[in-house]
Amino acid sequence: MIKIDFMELLGGIQLVSDFPMELYHYTSIQALESIILSQTFWVTHSEYMNDKSEGIYFWDVLGEVIHDLRYFEIENKDQLLSLCLQIEKRIPDYQKSYFYTDIFMLSFSCDADSLSLWNYYGKNDGYCLHLDPLIFNDSLKKNKQNPLCAKVIYEKSEQKAILSSELRKVVDYFFENSNPCSKEYQKNIIDQLFHRWAYYYPFFKHSSFISEQEYRMVFSPDEFIKYRVYQGIMAPYIAIPLVDENNILPITEITVGPMVKHELALEGLRRWITSRVESKSISLPEYHEEKQGIKYTKSDIPLRF
Repeated sequence: MIKIDFMELLGGIQLVSDFPMELYHYTSIQALESIILSQTFWVTHSEYMNDKSEGIYFWDVLGEVIHDLRYFEIENKDQLLSLCLQIEKRIPDYQKSYFYTDIFMLSFSCDADSLSLWNYYGKNDGYCLHLDPLIFNDSLKKNKQNPLCAKVIYEKSEQKAILSSELRKVVDYFFENSNPCSKEYQKNIIDQLFHRWAYYYPFFKHSSFISEQEYRMVFSPDEFIKYRVYQGIMAPYIAIPLVDENNILPITEITVGPMVKHELALEGLRRWITSRVESKSISLPEYHEEKQGIKYTKSDIPLRF
């Protein structure tokens, strides 16, 4: 079988994978309680998450890229059109393949006070956990977790530029190094392309979500998949431990959302976490003057209803 070194041909994956200076995780009070008590994140299978349009969106962008490639000026125009047609024919197979691949996604934001994310939780709910990326990264290493991490890309022009640049490099190589009419060679090229594009699949979202400023972690476990009741169905998930080698949770601050109207929300949260620390149920980083090492704040976003 003909094999191309795609990493040599295309270079590294075109994603911004550096850890942000701070990570923010928006959640409900019920999930917050579970995270603190279990010292884990429950990470849901990608196909069982709330936004069903994500899986469709990537393929729409790819379809536009392939359509544009048809107008690429090249000497072997007939062979190029044949290659585009073969790629399009394989898309349904790879849509199914991506669907049945066990991908679990953990979402963070780079925005500590996002109105769009607060709105998701509705009345009397919505909390934001501020995490220390260094401690959390240590916990991932300690627990032998190696997720693919990157900022989500929202601009369609950037998404298309990534796929198009890689596809054109492969097309050039395709016509320069072998018989482009070879079905075996075409199939091998296409298989490797879709394998490469699987890295981008979880990180392309519609531009309407840009205010979320999402930083995403993608896990592909071989085992330890569990199930839970989630929105009326049995959903697969994995448990990602939060504590580092010193058994410290990476939470440095908790912000109460603007829709949580109860005046005792901050005080109740502080007292509850204090009781957990004093009973030695949890350990927290000692960054702040507060006895428990966590800073408690209220969202600065004003709401008029």
